[in-house]
Amino acid sequence: MSAEPQEPLPVVKPHLPSHSLFPVVAVTKREILLERTGEVYPIEELPMVIVAENSSMIVAEDMGRYILQLTERFKDSKTFQYKLAPIYRDVHPRNGQVKRRAVLRDTTTSLVGFPGHYHHPVDPLSFIRLSLEQIDPRNLPRLYKLLEWGCEVRNYCLENDMKLKASAGGIASQLLRDRRFYPRARRKVPKMINTKGRDKLPGNFYQLYGKRETDYAASYIDMENSHHQIAQRVTFPCANELRAYGYFRSDKPMVWAKPNSPRLHGALKQHGLFHVRLSVPHLPPETFVPPYMQHGHGLHNVWIFSNEIPLLQSLGGKIEAIYAALMSPTADEGLSRYAKYAIAQLDARPDMKPWLKPLLHSAYGVLAARARPMEIGWRNCDGGESDLYPMAGKMVPVKVVKMRREIEAKIVNTIHRGMIEAEQRVMALTLARELQERGGKVLCIYADSLFVDMPQLPLLPSPWRLKLQTDELRFISATQFVSPQLTRLPGVPTHLQENYAPALRTRALDARGLPTRADSGTRTFRPMVPVD
Repeated sequence: MSAEPQEPLPVVKPHLPSHSLFPVVAVTKREILLERTGEVYPIEELPMVIVAENSSMIVAEDMGRYILQLTERFKDSKTFQYKLAPIYRDVHPRNGQVKRRAVLRDTTTSLVGFPGHYHHPVDPLSFIRLSLEQIDPRNLPRLYKLLEWGCEVRNYCLENDMKLKASAGGIASQLLRDRRFYPRARRKVPKMINTKGRDKLPGNFYQLYGKRETDYAASYIDMENSHHQIAQRVTFPCANELRAYGYFRSDKPMVWAKPNSPRLHGALKQHGLFHVRLSVPHLPPETFVPPYMQHGHGLHNVWIFSNEIPLLQSLGGKIEAIYAALMSPTADEGLSRYAKYAIAQLDARPDMKPWLKPLLHSAYGVLAARARPMEIGWRNCDGGESDLYPMAGKMVPVKVVKMRREIEAKIVNTIHRGMIEAEQRVMALTLARELQERGGKVLCIYADSLFVDMPQLPLLPSPWRLKLQTDELRFISATQFVSPQLTRLPGVPTHLQENYAPALRTRALDARGLPTRADSGTRTFRPMVPVD
């Protein structure tokens, strides 16, 4: 009897070189500038440019405005086409909600034009979530800044043999398949492992040690290029041998590796994520410990990453048993190669850093991308369902084609992403403990940075650096603070923070913590210092 043929395992192959030599067309509300000829046309000529010019890179802000303009102009054409990709962002549970849900926030345009003659639109806000002023603060005409930025993006893709994409994530995902970092094909991480790892992502670590509504003079220390620096030092598990071991029931965990057994000692030499029984000793109140050691002494069932083990052992913690593990005996070197490349690029291209830095950083974000049904919005499509997509404040009509089955990108590796986040926390807690031992008073750990009240800072280990000195620093919470030099108020739009900050300092707040009407918009605030 012949065996059933088995479906081959998914493989992540190095991407083939691809050249996107498109001339750039910059578009503003009033004018159009062609890189090919240097000619400037009024915006009313946009339909003519779309028809007459060869396939080009269309660079514009508020791309939805121009898509609607072209749709109106070619409303009687049966061949005019555009291809839109919706951007869903997760809304996490709060106020009694029982599960996460995805909400359509924005849309990117992949193609616009006619069959065999398509243009490739790129909008700075959709591409990198930055305005043109944030990308290029120079006092130049917007039309020329758009053209120059478009040429930079196009040339960067050309130099790295990548396809031009409408989003930074689309370019970063190609870098994670680049032959310079992953010269050979590798196994895709199984979806089950990615799902388990995603549930255990540490996220950014915030901890307030100082007092609220108290003014401090403190040093602000941060980690330069934190994710790239971390990716160079962490030993990641190789996807080819990443496997799941043990028992994954969280309600009643069963021991897979017993105390002091060869299996336990062998597993702890591997790389990945572990569900363990952790023995926590008595620790002084001011010890800087990770969240899973903050529940007091005794035995606790916790999830830890392999790169956290040295920290918990230095604090006296001991792994008594292992319930489950997602681990590999061999290491992955590709992400470290990518991190070195990214740092070299940022050092060599300081003028491009405002947009290149978040682009290169987005590679770590796509490591944890969720599986979603593939969805495309077309202008004309047989069998598509009519809908409207939000795009730069406009609603664009589409015919939606959507797959029922969720698809996970082949490059997703939540264990790698989790180890980066865990190492960031380890490094921050380690530095905080060292500064405290030298007489400093650590006020707050803020993800990849911290505030310390210390008269004389010691020589900081790489990659830590003194970013700036703050005075009149006041913490509202672990994630919110104000000072004349630097303000962080997550959830408050940047252009409104200048009104919020002085109101928070003077306690002119209503019951919800918002500035009272009398104080809103009436005070001035010294400019904030941008943070790298």
